[in-house]
Amino acid sequence: MSSIVILADEGDLLAIRVAAALRRDRCPVTVLTATQLSLGCEWTHRLAGTTVTSHVRLRADHADVVPLAVLNRLPASRFFPAQLWSSPADAGYAEAEFSALLASWLASLRCVVLGPPQSGLLSQPRGLFEWLALARAAGLPVQTVTLANDATAVDRRGMLVLDPFEPGRPLSKTEAYVIGRNPVLLAEPLADLRSVFVVGGQLVDVPEDGLTPALVRPGDQTESNLLECRFGRTVAGRWVFCGASSAPHDGPAALVSAISTLLAAAAQVAA
Repeated sequence: MSSIVILADEGDLLAIRVAAALRRDRCPVTVLTATQLSLGCEWTHRLAGTTVTSHVRLRADHADVVPLAVLNRLPASRFFPAQLWSSPADAGYAEAEFSALLASWLASLRCVVLGPPQSGLLSQPRGLFEWLALARAAGLPVQTVTLANDATAVDRRGMLVLDPFEPGRPLSKTEAYVIGRNPVLLAEPLADLRSVFVVGGQLVDVPEDGLTPALVRPGDQTESNLLECRFGRTVAGRWVFCGASSAPHDGPAALVSAISTLLAAAAQVAA
């Protein structure tokens, strides 16, 4: 049956909320988890030059999966149970191959895909410095962040010391000492942290109108049509970009409404 297809892990709160909103509006919805996709579906996927032919069928009820629109929430999921494979190498190979299959399938669909593959990959994680560079190139004001090569010798000078492996988390002086002579990040302190969401071309919760023209550009640069951009207010009161994610964990009701409305409209056009 033709339907809006949501690809998500079982505990994905945002996906659950979007599915519920679509069903309230009487839209046909099929939710598929990572394991259902790998073990609960029969796949046929052929590439011949630029021609792609795909057929996906659910094993449980022999129903074909025919997407009218897709919400992809599986950028970093595990598709197979770990105990299925005899070695970590086999497990890694299977995960990579199935991820490539999904990326190729999603890229071949003619319908709207929120959370599309990026540069041929199902996901392409980006670090803080890459997001800051993309935001600056887009014309957004960005948080000042520098890299220090010795946590024990850092002179804070009014800057926050951040965990380099979790840039959103400030380190205490004790933690910096424990880290020892290893790199840390220094960032200007921000207040009033909030998220702005880009859904297709629509913006949700923009803190300042002057940011609007540049906010869609990081998504265009990264092939992301669903994006969470994080902002904070500097000591001088200026809003600055301080990070982003192409797979937001959750969000306000306005985000759920924007996603469900876009998917419903796209499905109506495709039907």
